[in-house]
Amino acid sequence: MKHLKVLAVLFVLLFTAACGGSSDGGGGGGNGDEPTPPTITTSSLPGGVIGTPYNQTLSSTGDTPIVWTVDSGSLPNGLSLNSTTGVISGNPTAADTFNFTVRATNAAGNDTKALSIVINVQTYNVTFAPNGGSAVAPLTGVTSIETEPVSSRTGYNFSGWFTDNVTFANKVSFPYTVTADVTLYTKWMPVGMAWIAGSTFTMGSDLSNPPNIDPNSQTAERPQHDVTIDGFYMGKYEVTQAEWAEVINWAVGEGLTTLNPDPSNFKGANRPVDNVSWYYAVEYCNLRSEKEGLTPVYSGSGDSITANWAANGYRLPTEAEWEYACRAGTTTAYNTGATITTSQARFDNSSTVNVGSYAANAWGLFDMHGNVFEWVWDRYLNTYYASSPSLNPRGPNTGTFRVFRGGSWRYDAQLLRSAFRHSYAPSGRYNYIGFRVVCN
Repeated sequence: MKHLKVLAVLFVLLFTAACGGSSDGGGGGGNGDEPTPPTITTSSLPGGVIGTPYNQTLSSTGDTPIVWTVDSGSLPNGLSLNSTTGVISGNPTAADTFNFTVRATNAAGNDTKALSIVINVQTYNVTFAPNGGSAVAPLTGVTSIETEPVSSRTGYNFSGWFTDNVTFANKVSFPYTVTADVTLYTKWMPVGMAWIAGSTFTMGSDLSNPPNIDPNSQTAERPQHDVTIDGFYMGKYEVTQAEWAEVINWAVGEGLTTLNPDPSNFKGANRPVDNVSWYYAVEYCNLRSEKEGLTPVYSGSGDSITANWAANGYRLPTEAEWEYACRAGTTTAYNTGATITTSQARFDNSSTVNVGSYAANAWGLFDMHGNVFEWVWDRYLNTYYASSPSLNPRGPNTGTFRVFRGGSWRYDAQLLRSAFRHSYAPSGRYNYIGFRVVCN
């Protein structure tokens, strides 16, 4: 029996060894799980745009860690591949189709995949705002505009496209490179008007202190002070007798006025209208606005006349607008320099002449010196400059007289100075005072 038990034990041991295990299921020398090589599962990559951040992650199956490399070809300029995360990122800098092969490697092997990324040039949308003119179709997906689109508007001249519609300081030149989504605005030039771009200038004069040194400076022209003016349109010429007659005759026919269509002392269709009061000038502005379908600026009567500064109709310039336009960037006594001669303006003479008989200033305005004085909006106060607002000043709120500027045929050069101020009662009519109009 003892020998049989020994044989039985030996049999069990031999059987267990042959089966690769032990009788109690304990440890042994098995092979375990083999590591899995990578398989790249990203089949394609989205395109990108120059200057726009790009970020895409490559994906794969297989055991980690996986090392990513570019096997052949090249990534788009500005992009790189993170070898650990498989992220392709950066800011592309060139447009093209970029073909390359990526490789994913782990301990068990590797896999490669041919991919491509198309990088496009950034495109933008352009909207045109013609500001009352004929419509211009918008452009989508563009990088440049080769030819300037043109709009039209009755009674106005097209003067280009601008990136803003407040100061109209930034005019677009064509061909135009588009660098962002943008709205372009038309600036319309009423026939016979010049655009005066807004800016800051020094108003007034001083006997010895710059910038506006003037040996004939008067107390009412001091102190010099900086003034900021919004852009506006100004008549290139003083209102002529022909322009006056056209508006007043129309208004008489409409039953809107009893003004005289021919009030001037010195007759001539192209001479400036004279012998008109400040009240007459204001009424003309409103009548011309109505005739042309614009919103009149003025309301009320007599000393209670008020201005709607947002209206698009015609109006008188403010005193600051007038001096700013007269100077046209100069700081000298006259826009012609430190002096002025009778070959440059109508003064020290016996009558008016046709408007535009002398050279314009740097901003295309004629007769800002001489021919006739010009009514402006402001009431007169000889100390106003000491407390004048710095932005679009419009004169004091009280005062009996209204200001006129610019000199005339009758007086000497001293009264033609850019800074010279004078005033009369608004009901006064004189053969050496006329006016010119402005509008927003």
